[in-house]
Amino acid sequence: MPARVRGGATDVATFSQIVKFSMMGAVLHTSMVGPVAVEPHEKYTFEPGIVGIELRELKQDIKRGDTLPMTLEFVGGVHIDVKVEVDSRSAVCYPPPGELPPAKAAAH
Repeated sequence: MPARVRGGATDVATFSQIVKFSMMGAVLHTSMVGPVAVEPHEKYTFEPGIVGIELRELKQDIKRGDTLPMTLEFVGGVHIDVKVEVDSRSAVCYPPPGELPPAKAAAH
């Protein structure tokens, strides 16, 4: 029976979520997905552009190639500490809630 990853946590972000990526015209959209099944003794790779762990409200700058400690949470309450590599092919940095992006702030 596969284990199911339901989320993760890292010190570099306020929260994270598992998302699926899709293109609508020229715009990249994300949508939350339920737990991801991982077969026993199998390696699972979150694939940028397909399914990934989205880090929200970053507490520090990160870039492609950085390795971060993360705790994966599985259905049933099991937690496993892992190292994850940042892949920024689909990364977008949003300002914290309530703040305008730099270009819009300069225009006001």
